[in-house]
Formats: sequence, C-alpha cells, structure tokens
Amino acid sequence: TDREAIADRIALDADLQSRDVPGLYLAGDLTGLPLIRNAINQGVHAMRACAAAIARAGARDPSRLDVVVIGAGPAGLAAALEAMRHGLSLQVFEQGSVAESVRSFPRGKLVFDQPLGLPLEGDLWLQESTKEELLGKWLRIIRAEQLAIREGVRVSGVERRDEGTLEVLTAGGERLACSRVLLAFGRRGSPRKLDVPIADAMLDHVHYALADARSFAGRRVLVVGLGDVAMEAAIALAGQPGTRVIVS
Repeated sequence: TDREAIADRIALDADLQSRDVPGLYLAGDLTGLPLIRNAINQGVHAMRACAAAIARAGARDPSRLDVVVIGAGPAGLAAALEAMRHGLSLQVFEQGSVAESVRSFPRGKLVFDQPLGLPLEGDLWLQESTKEELLGKWLRIIRAEQLAIREGVRVSGVERRDEGTLEVLTAGGERLACSRVLLAFGRRGSPRKLDVPIADAMLDHVHYALADARSFAGRRVLVVGLGDVAMEAAIALAGQPGTRVIVS
C-alpha cells in the first residue's frame, strides 16, 4: 500500500478473478504469493468462486466446459479436485508434466509445510516430506480421482467468444470453449535456454535443472546465473568430491 503498483501484476478481486477479464481467475505463484500451501489454498478459493458464479448464471451450456485449468502444479491440482467436488465439467492443460516445478527439485529435497498459521483447504495432500513422497501422494490422488489432465499441451492464448464464453487456444491449433478459465501455471513457465551456439555433441552436457549434485562429482561445472537457484546449485555442486565450480 505504500508503493507504486507492480506493473506486471494482474488486478484481481477478492475471488481472484481478473478485474479486466470477467471469467478469468488466477491462483498460485502467478498472483505474487509463493509457497505450496498458498497455491493450494488459492486454487481451492478460486474454484469455489467459479462454482458459485456458474450456479448463479443458471442453466449450463452443454456445448462448452464449465472450466479450463491451465497448469497442473499445486494450485491447478487443488482447483481441479475442488471442481470435481462441485460437479463441474473440467479440463486441465499442462505444457510439461504434472507438478513439473516439484519434479525439478533436487533428488531427496525436503519440501516443508510452512507453519503459516493458515489451515490447508481442499483435498490435495501436503505435509513435510521429500519431493519423491509428495509426488507419489499427488499422483495417487490424480489416479484415484481420475482428473482430466492433458500433459504436454501448451496453451497459447485465451480469447473471448461472446459474453459468457471464453475460448482456450493450444499451440497445436485446438480451440476449447468454456465458461471460466483458471490460470495456475506459476512464474517458472518455460525455462530460458542458454543463448549461445551449442554443438550437437555437447547438448547432453547442458542442463536446466539440478536433479542430483552427486552425479557431477569430479567434474568442472559452469553455473550460469546469480539468483537463488544458481547459488543453491553452486553450493551443492561445490560440496561434491573433486568438483570445481565456476559461476558466471
């Protein structure tokens, strides 16, 4: 409240709906609130608001879906589970794999359920665990609930067809009509690739995530970047026997 508005932050109402685009909701890291617990709670909150708005609108159009969720991270998964509780017709699009950001965590990384004083809402499991345990729990929930998730599908845009209908466009040229859209793809998005020529023989030597620092023991490694992730990676790599780390 004491500073200028953040230029790239979308203006939202109390239901996490865009003030400029009715029917478009946001949840998770995209809203500027990090942490898995926040993402889960926002996904549930936004989907409850979607369900209430659809109920107020009266008869539902069978020619379109009730809601399309873009992103299958914690916010998107929590929202999808909540949509099923309300009997909404649903499709989730994920350009990578389910919980792609969690999958990118280093092997064995502890995921902390932060004691924020906030109760956890919805049906998505969250406790302090390793990333492997967390992924296992989430994948079992997805299979048990038979969530409609299409992985490997990149959404390229959302357009307004008429007053009550939004149209989701995929990179493959597909168009899907729906009543509401929830953006839950976070800020990680598509990692920036190294903008230099890389010989074909060296492509396997360039990595965009660190799965296990132990696999780099005894090597020379160049870390490109100077943010939190780069520093965490550099420290983990430098702790391996015989590994020399250079930061650019």
